[in-house]
Amino acid sequence: MFATIVARHDHRGQRTQIYNELSKYGKVSAPGGLFKGNTSKIGRSVSDKINYINQGIFNICPENSPDE
Repeated sequence: MFATIVARHDHRGQRTQIYNELSKYGKVSAPGGLFKGNTSKIGRSVSDKINYINQGIFNICPENSPDE
């Protein structure tokens, strides 16, 4: 797997921009609601998420701002 992103929303479009740019170089797997789950769902626990993102070379993880 090239890259992963676990996200439900993108109010300002920044996650989508990053996703689109990285997608030019390889598949970005997104199990969350933001990209309508373009891959299989992952579990709900922190360890499930860690195991999932460890499969990719990169993980997109932008932080939320106070106004999101």
